[in-house]
Amino acid sequence: MPAERARLDAWVEEGLRPVFRRVPALERGFSTNKPVLLPRVAPADTARRAVVQQRTMQAHREALLAGLDGEPLEIDIVW
Repeated sequence: MPAERARLDAWVEEGLRPVFRRVPALERGFSTNKPVLLPRVAPADTARRAVVQQRTMQAHREALLAGLDGEPLEIDIVW
């Protein structure tokens, strides 16, 4: 349920607070969702999509490594 998830999010945020901080909530760029404006990917572009996805994953890994500055990521979640 949403209320339970909100409490869980707050609890995890408290545990990670000394190292990480929560960013402000995202705001919608548009007031309504217009599926017509979303790009369509042709089935022939499957290989291209895989390459783009691989590059994106590599960029995320590099950003995480840069953010950690060589230190290991340690998260303790008590359940």
